[in-house]
Amino acid sequence: MARILVIEDEAPLREEISEWLMFEGHEVIQAGDGRLGIERALAEHPDLIISDIAMPEMDGHRVLLELRTHAITALTPFIFLTARAERKDLRYGMEIGADDYITKPFTREELLASVEMRLQKLVAIAAANENELNNLRKTIIYFLPHELRTPLVAIVGYGEMLATEEFSFKPEDIWPMGKAIVKSGRRLQRLIENYLLYAQIEVLIATGGQREDNVILEHPHLVIRDTARKSAQDVDRLVDLFLDLSPGMIRIPLKDLQKILQELVDNAFKFSKPGEQVQIYAQTDGNYYTIMIRDQGRGMSPEQISQVGAYMQFDRYVYEQQGSGLGLIIAKRLAELHGGGLTLEALSPGVAVTVYLPIATTD
Repeated sequence: MARILVIEDEAPLREEISEWLMFEGHEVIQAGDGRLGIERALAEHPDLIISDIAMPEMDGHRVLLELRTHAITALTPFIFLTARAERKDLRYGMEIGADDYITKPFTREELLASVEMRLQKLVAIAAANENELNNLRKTIIYFLPHELRTPLVAIVGYGEMLATEEFSFKPEDIWPMGKAIVKSGRRLQRLIENYLLYAQIEVLIATGGQREDNVILEHPHLVIRDTARKSAQDVDRLVDLFLDLSPGMIRIPLKDLQKILQELVDNAFKFSKPGEQVQIYAQTDGNYYTIMIRDQGRGMSPEQISQVGAYMQFDRYVYEQQGSGLGLIIAKRLAELHGGGLTLEALSPGVAVTVYLPIATTD
């Protein structure tokens, strides 16, 4: 059975809900106000949270917004109890991440049906994650050795030539060899760093750990600008870069935002040709700061987008391409760890990747 947190300031109702849930075999944690509910959620890691909206000091909306900024509770199913059933209230709750609404007064059957539906969804998600993990194991076996071997061939090959006495090279011959060795070495270094970062992220998710929380970044548009220009310059395509960036303030460490952008912008240039524009838009939209990276390359089908995962490269044997396919899933996981997310949209031509991150205030 599940561990369920009930946040309700009316003690009789809180006790009644808890009794209903315990009768069904669930473990119940109680909190009489929003602040205590947040503390219990972060300490106890519930599988599901049921919370009243209208509570003194901290209402249910603020509780949900706060919990969505923590990796431990960012994806925990959240059911609101409310006496208000106006459409705008329901819409706002869904926008900030609520999974369901139950309008007061409600019956035991209504509450248990909603709880059962959310728990079934958790089981389905767990099964899908296990299937994805199995696919990851298989693809690592097939693709990781290839990705490690490719840059090593250049490094070892040129290195052996330079270290062999029978070869005599002119200075102008040595320079391109050194350049090739450095390029291959950096590719290998990035692959290893990405692999280790992905492993670290998956361990954090599995154990309920966190990266740095509550780090406010005041000028994300400048970070986007500088990171995108660096990626464009690296492939000599600065002329193909289009930026439309609005200022904002978000909760994410600088290095994590830079990593998200580096992987996504590099992909946009990698999978499009010179002369095809890469467009980046950033703006505040409700409670999130959104960053859209749009390319005009060969694109992806809706089926391919639905199957995006680590080490998965589509049409690998049709199109020659470098990379492990790990960058996209790293960007997605980093956004999720900081209370945001990542979506993909198939365009004609190209793909649009949108990252959304929670906005921050100085209050």
